[in-house]
Amino acid sequence: MKKLFSRFFILLVISGTLTNVVSSASRAYEVGLIDEVRVLTEYKESKDAQEKINTLRTKMQNLLVELNDELDKASKDKKVTEAQKAQKQKDAEKRLIDEKTKAEDVANALREQIESKVKQAINEEATAQKLDLILSSEASFYGGKDITDSVVKRLNSKTAK
Repeated sequence: MKKLFSRFFILLVISGTLTNVVSSASRAYEVGLIDEVRVLTEYKESKDAQEKINTLRTKMQNLLVELNDELDKASKDKKVTEAQKAQKQKDAEKRLIDEKTKAEDVANALREQIESKVKQAINEEATAQKLDLILSSEASFYGGKDITDSVVKRLNSKTAK
């Protein structure tokens, strides 16, 4: 009798566990879709950051033209020795490298800041809409809930504050 009861109890536990596994496995996951390109093009702070990066790029191009002009003048000047020309070349290269490094640091900081804010907004929206998974809209052929508009709205409302 005890063996029968223990077998029955074990069978009951196993069947209950299997039922839980099957029911949780058959539960539909809520998938959200996000169009990252649209988010970045419609997010005001991202546009501002891109303008700053473009300004830095223009500044670097202007510096390059300026340094080339200086080196060109030095190469044509008969009073400037070869050693002076070489030193001017080294100085120009160092200045260009220093300015490029500064510009890259600023651009990377801006990108990281935008990326962090976008990820946070996506996480907040996923939580608010009780979504289990967020995929790029490019990765999905069918199904899923597009949350791009609500993420952009969330981001721009934080920027406005």
